[in-house]
Amino acid sequence: METFRRLGLTLAELDAQGVRIYKVGLSFPLETGRIDTFCAGLKEVLVIEEKGAVVEQQLRTLFYNRPETERPRIIGKTDALGKPLLAATGELRPSRI
Repeated sequence: METFRRLGLTLAELDAQGVRIYKVGLSFPLETGRIDTFCAGLKEVLVIEEKGAVVEQQLRTLFYNRPETERPRIIGKTDALGKPLLAATGELRPSRI
């Protein structure tokens, strides 16, 4: 949220652009019902989490066998091509995101 604030983006502006925000309470195991509802209709999901890709990997597993039309692209520690995107070590400060 701090990153969006620094960029001058409000929740209303993000919503108008189709950006959804989901704050995970318990990272393992994920509550798949809520994740399914949140991800419905999305083409891409950006997972921002510190340290290991716990949530990101669970999302990839959850959507793995679904038809392509129902499977969002999951990015986070790596981008869609597998290249590093977000740091897997240290604190993820808004300036690093």
